[in-house]
Amino acid sequence: MKVFISSTYLDLMDYRRLASEAVERLGQQGVRMEVFGARPAEPTTASLSEVIDSDLFIGIYAHRYGFVPEGSSRSITEEEYDAATAESKPIFCFLVAEDYPWRPSFIEEEPGKSKLKAFKSRVKSSFIVESFTTPEDLAFKIGTSLGRHLANSGPVTGKTNPFLAGLASAGNLEAMLEVALRYLETATKTDYNQIFLAAAADYGSRLVAVANSITPGKQEYRVASFGGLLGNSFLNGKIINAANVKNWQNYFDAVGETKSELVVPIVRESLALGLLNAESEVENHFDEEMVHRVKLLADALAEALVQYGWNPALRQAGLPWVRRFPTEDGMTKGVAGSAQPEASSGRLTPRA
Repeated sequence: MKVFISSTYLDLMDYRRLASEAVERLGQQGVRMEVFGARPAEPTTASLSEVIDSDLFIGIYAHRYGFVPEGSSRSITEEEYDAATAESKPIFCFLVAEDYPWRPSFIEEEPGKSKLKAFKSRVKSSFIVESFTTPEDLAFKIGTSLGRHLANSGPVTGKTNPFLAGLASAGNLEAMLEVALRYLETATKTDYNQIFLAAAADYGSRLVAVANSITPGKQEYRVASFGGLLGNSFLNGKIINAANVKNWQNYFDAVGETKSELVVPIVRESLALGLLNAESEVENHFDEEMVHRVKLLADALAEALVQYGWNPALRQAGLPWVRRFPTEDGMTKGVAGSAQPEASSGRLTPRA
């Protein structure tokens, strides 16, 4: 397994060296920029290529944001992280403890300081992170995390399903749904994405949106009816890729902007657990590659949900609720909350 080690360099040389040794003691290949050698490609291009070619990503972050290439608003370190996220790599991130003494010359001032703070917040909202102090402490924690990952991966690896390891390493159900929602956003390239799970109700079951990524101003729903596209996909276990939703019988025109919609059921051993839903304002938005990647994500979720304790006997109040909204910088932020909808929100309206 190739493990890419990402961080700023001068301030973390000893940390990077011991991190690589920890990876190699587990029989894996550590990939670091300092051992790339001479290459014709620009540094950013070379590092991103190595990220894509690796099987797992380790991010180590202290008090420097790092070099920002000309023409970019992000540092190479952040671009490496984004590349790993886009490729659905298993990601393990380590942040230096805030109260650990640090050499002042290795603490970046503005504008990098604010960018680093925003970047760290993004990392912490997506993954369970560990703090570290000394190089030896970091190496021990990397060895422990990677060793646990290798032991739990079993015969199914990231190459079989690129999403499975990332979901399995999230830590708990709520964090796993946050990771899954990011994967769904990346795969569909839309601003309206939902993860529904089946939950017990007084007379049977209901479909509850446990994770939403929806632009403010568009209608957000918590519970879906068993009619329309969502119910059809869930009950029949079939993928629905509606190039033009207006052409589909029984379609509920709940979100006026929607032109095309992709619904992929989450199925385990012929039992429907939930579904993934994405909507676009453009007709025929979801191509074959998007459908394929969302199907892989649904398959990975079918495995991960059981590992994190979900079962169809859970009621809505027992489910987490993860919401994401666009921010001023064009990224999205996660907001975890109670599974109970606000009384005035109208989010219990049946939809598509």
